[in-house]
Amino acid sequence: MPARRPGIAKGSPLAKPVPGRGPGLDEAPRVLLLLPTTTYKARDFLEVPIAVENVSSYAEFHVSEMTEWEFLNEVVEAADCGILLDVNNIYVSSQNHNFDPFTYLETVPIERVAQIHIAGHSKYEKYILDTHDHPVIDPVWKLYARAIELAGPTPTLLEWDDHIPSFDEVHAEALKANRFVPSNVPEMAVAE
Repeated sequence: MPARRPGIAKGSPLAKPVPGRGPGLDEAPRVLLLLPTTTYKARDFLEVPIAVENVSSYAEFHVSEMTEWEFLNEVVEAADCGILLDVNNIYVSSQNHNFDPFTYLETVPIERVAQIHIAGHSKYEKYILDTHDHPVIDPVWKLYARAIELAGPTPTLLEWDDHIPSFDEVHAEALKANRFVPSNVPEMAVAE
């Protein structure tokens, strides 16, 4: 179990619920009770499977009850839903909170992964921000490669929402994902 790191103090105003918006950040157990119900309602109403995305994070509690990956695992188990696995978000959080991103990835219930997201991000002096405005960097590609090893060929989406280059540049970046598909599997996710 990794050591807990500094961040938002439990009970601080940043961790409190926002009226009308649900529980605050320091209420993980309450979120774990509410999220499955919300997910079931959405799935029943939409009549389609639901997948939740792992977040990128920028602050932590001084006293955390669980790691980000433990929380994700609890949520998807309780809600009986899939995971939209954002490997860039894992990398961003790992850099912001000083943990091994492969530890996170190795604990994800891989049978629940419905889709993988890759993206670029912006590096600032004290943190990394998930901005979707740069090419995917090598450490994120390495996480993606491991995700594909674990999950097998999985639909993949390259997110690029700002400072968008030409179609040819974005398409070439997206095609890089094919390097990580085993040679005995037809190309996936990105059409040539």
